[in-house]
Parts: sequence; C-alpha cells; structure tokens
Amino acid sequence: MSYYKGSKYINQKIIPLAKKTSYLLKTHGYQVHFMCNDEAYKEFKEVEWDYIDSCLNDLNPEYRCTWSLSKIEAYKRCCEYYDKFYHVDLDVFIFEPLEQKSLEKNIIIQSKESLKRYSKMLRLQQNCGFLPQIFDIPIPDVFYNMGFFGGKSTSLKPIVDSCLEFIYHPNNKDFFTSKKYYDTLTQALLAEQGFFGYYVNYYNIPVHCIRDYSKDYYHYGFHKSMSNRINENSLKELKLYLEQTLVSFEF
Repeated sequence: MSYYKGSKYINQKIIPLAKKTSYLLKTHGYQVHFMCNDEAYKEFKEVEWDYIDSCLNDLNPEYRCTWSLSKIEAYKRCCEYYDKFYHVDLDVFIFEPLEQKSLEKNIIIQSKESLKRYSKMLRLQQNCGFLPQIFDIPIPDVFYNMGFFGGKSTSLKPIVDSCLEFIYHPNNKDFFTSKKYYDTLTQALLAEQGFFGYYVNYYNIPVHCIRDYSKDYYHYGFHKSMSNRINENSLKELKLYLEQTLVSFEF
C-alpha cells in the first residue's frame, strides 16, 4: 500500500478505509508494507503496518497533478526489494485470501475496464513531446483497473521503468505537471492505467484479473463510481456486510 501527502490536508475518510484494508489483509496472513512520505505517515500512524518505508520523501511536488506517480514509484521500490509483490489501494477490501495459483501469475491485476474511461488518451498523445513506440498501435479496446496490481518483479520492472521514463521525460513535463490539463483523473489515469494498457497490448503480454463485483473483493472508490453496473441485491448484501463488520458507507 502507498500514499503521498502533497498538500496541507487529506480527505479524512481515507484513514478508516486504510485501517480496514490493512486489517483484512493481515487477517489473511499477508504482511502489509506502507510506502509513503513522512507527512503521509503522520496521517496514517494509527494503522497497523508491518513495515514502513518513507521512499516517497523525494517525490517531485511539481507532479502533484499526476497523483498516480506515487503509486508507480512505489511499484519501482517493490521491484527493487522483492521477487514478488502485490500493491493494494487504500480503499480495496479483500474479504477472503486470494487463490495461491493467482498469486503465482507473472502479472495479476484487479479487473478489465472499457475504453470509455480513456476518452482523453488522444489529449495525452497530442500534448506529450515524447511517445514510446507502444503508442504506435490503435487505442486498445481493453484497459485495466489497478486497484490491485502485482506479480513477479522480473515481469513488472520493465513496464514500471518504461512508464517512469515516459512521465519524467523533459518533453512530457508540461503535460504531467500543468494544471491546464488537470481534472480528477486525466493525468493520473492515463499515466498509470493508460500506459499499462498500451504496454501489455503492444507486447501481447498475458494479464491475470482477479475476481470482481463480489463480496470477497471490493474496491470502494471504483465500485461506487460504477454502482450502476452492480446487481442491486448484491450491493445491498455488501452494504449490510460492511455495516456489520467494518464501517458504514453510503453508495
């Protein structure tokens, strides 16, 4: 798990989410490592982490519009430290242990996403001065949500390194740092999930998706925004389960 605090305040609702996410992971026997900057640790110090790494202290604040950069830097750190790793967003609840055969895959990720969320990809391509060859192909029909992302570091490191090279390239700095391109997702979504989608499609790399839209795996932010695609009865059951075991949420 990771978080970079780059502003004076953070949304306090994130902290109880992180507590419950970490608690669930630890009940399954997983070690939970938190990669952050010192300011973020002060906010999340009540969460029971197994290990804390302040590896994001040197993150360039100019890239605050591209908030996914801290996650990508955390991926890089994990590739350097571990043979395998699994990054879990702070708002992802994993109610049951994941299947071991899934965890042995080279690349494991939350779920597929449709092209609709990537309508601004052309804006990236038109405003970045440096584009890797992966962007030579037509826009893929399928992208991936990276609320859960991991696998074997030997498989992930080339993708992560290439992604960071793309973001940090001097000819792309204006796009990834300027507020004129900013909305809630544009720079962050395209830098992480957009790049990953192009990369695995260009190189025809197999990706294993874990279960989705079910009570054993729940991504709060993603499902809240996509709630119209969830069976209404399943949503009511999930809400009741959360209220009984964790914390009450409004959908």
